[in-house]
Amino acid sequence: MTGKGVRDRLHYASLAAERGRNRGRPTSLGALRLATRADNDALLELFGSVPMTGEMVLSTRRDPDFFALYEMQRGQAECWAYETAGRPAGLGTILVRDGWIDGRPRASATSGTCAHSSGRAVSMACAGSTAT
Repeated sequence: MTGKGVRDRLHYASLAAERGRNRGRPTSLGALRLATRADNDALLELFGSVPMTGEMVLSTRRDPDFFALYEMQRGQAECWAYETAGRPAGLGTILVRDGWIDGRPRASATSGTCAHSSGRAVSMACAGSTAT
């Protein structure tokens, strides 16, 4: 898949969510939807309450604007919220931006900013591209 293909997939996923086809799609426990600026306070609370664990425990804060980091980074970011009881209980972000792979500029997709209110590790699948 070319870099354009990765961007197209994210674009179509965004359009589908905006049209309501995926927004609020129920799972057995909650719903997955595209996060918006209206979620800022809830995402700040959630993200600040879930530390990254390892040999060193790290907790980061993004106050006052959860989305500001994405605006500073090159590329297109989409933050998805997993919602239960009307509030985000988990989140994951996909970032697509240009990078250098094998000495050539290519679009790459990464997942990050994953958190869940249970404090458990959250994995998020994301397809990147190194195709020509």
